[in-house]
Amino acid sequence: MPKGSGLTGRFDKTVQVWNSSTGETVLTYRGHGYDVWKVQWSPDGKYLASASGDPGTPSTGGDIQVWDTNGKRIVTYTGHTDSGHSVEVTDIFWSPDDKRIVSGAVFLDHTVQVRDATTGYNTYIYHGYSAQINVLAWSPDSTRIVLAGLDGIVQVWQAK
Repeated sequence: MPKGSGLTGRFDKTVQVWNSSTGETVLTYRGHGYDVWKVQWSPDGKYLASASGDPGTPSTGGDIQVWDTNGKRIVTYTGHTDSGHSVEVTDIFWSPDDKRIVSGAVFLDHTVQVRDATTGYNTYIYHGYSAQINVLAWSPDSTRIVLAGLDGIVQVWQAK
């Protein structure tokens, strides 16, 4: 994260970077079609990722976007679906090596997806989680993914 910068996802479909000392908005990222629920800096601070969705209609939209620190969108990807429709992305998390992003979605999707952060290429999909995924994290050595869902169960998976 750039030193002294905060990051906020907003219900107006934007991501804002702000100066944490003054509270002033430094940059506004636009491009999501739905409310932005999750935002996170890459560990090296060169990129940020944002995830969106429409919680009122979970089967109509959601995406993940990766941006550089100048406000340029690098990639947009979807893939969490229910009956062919994109669904709300509930969490994202950068791998410690800055190369991948893991994402989870509302319960209709039942997948955790690992993607190349800057190309959006889907490197792996974990199937079989039956609840909405609320929290995701990578182990510090990038070898495992931890997830917890609405059902109160925590799982640890080997990252491929």
